[in-house]
Amino acid sequence: MNPKLTLIPQKSAPSRPIARVVSGLLILALLVATIGSVTAFAQDATPSAPTSALAALGYPELRLVATDTGFESPDEVPAGRYLIVLENQGTPGGPAQVSDVNLIQLPTGVQIDELNALLIGENASPPDWYGGIVSSGGFYVEAGETGYAVVDLEPGAWYVGVGDANPFVPLTVTENSSATPGAFPDPVADVTVEFAEFTLDLPDQIPAGNQVWHLSNPGEQQHALTFARTPELLTIEQVQAFVSELGGGTPQAGAPDPDSVEILTSELKNLSPGREIWVELDLEPGAYAAVCGIPDPDTGAPHVLLGEVDTFIVE
Repeated sequence: MNPKLTLIPQKSAPSRPIARVVSGLLILALLVATIGSVTAFAQDATPSAPTSALAALGYPELRLVATDTGFESPDEVPAGRYLIVLENQGTPGGPAQVSDVNLIQLPTGVQIDELNALLIGENASPPDWYGGIVSSGGFYVEAGETGYAVVDLEPGAWYVGVGDANPFVPLTVTENSSATPGAFPDPVADVTVEFAEFTLDLPDQIPAGNQVWHLSNPGEQQHALTFARTPELLTIEQVQAFVSELGGGTPQAGAPDPDSVEILTSELKNLSPGREIWVELDLEPGAYAAVCGIPDPDTGAPHVLLGEVDTFIVE
């Protein structure tokens, strides 16, 4: 349910209780604190401008700049479809080693100070309004790289968050009759993901290199995607056994060795119902698993254990 604090599985990543409670990757985030042997696989999932298909399409830009001390963002933009540009000027190994971007709207009556206080609090549980946050999706960018996505921003009070350590800041989206979400054509997608409760259907094979992924959510719950590179193509049951075991479940036969699984930093963050996003990913050849770890509000089970999981090969 968390639109921002989905922990990156790195041994050096801070472990904050609120992140583990409401992370978009609830079960896999637990391994940050419980299993230090799983490797974070940092690869270029956000290519630089010369190789960006989305950057070449001519959409108006909403540019964000991440640094080791914070981030820069505009205060106000007209409504419309935007190329979200996140330039990570952080230093490798520094506070902005990997920065994420989130664009959210809060439920009526909730103030941004309440959210920011919640995200930095210790041993806090998410309040009832937390599940009402609207998230447009998001992505991660490594230090020295620039990432791109295309999203629609409707008029209203939005908030921007870049990096786990930084508070959200306001972004006012004003009415603009000359720039509506339909004024620009949809980007051509190489991979299409339509979220549902609880299935995930990806192509069996995806070409290596820069690809445009289109994610849409016609469902009733938030969804997200986290990728893991595996030593071989796993079955759905093997992936579920792996996730269950890492979450504290009984070890199961057939589950892969945690030391052999590399969890990517190219996670695609929470996407609320009715939202869509186009994001660029650059995956290296290999076998992969993709899961949604957001918990089902009725059962508490992460979506991956309910069937929202798939495996594929990058060639």
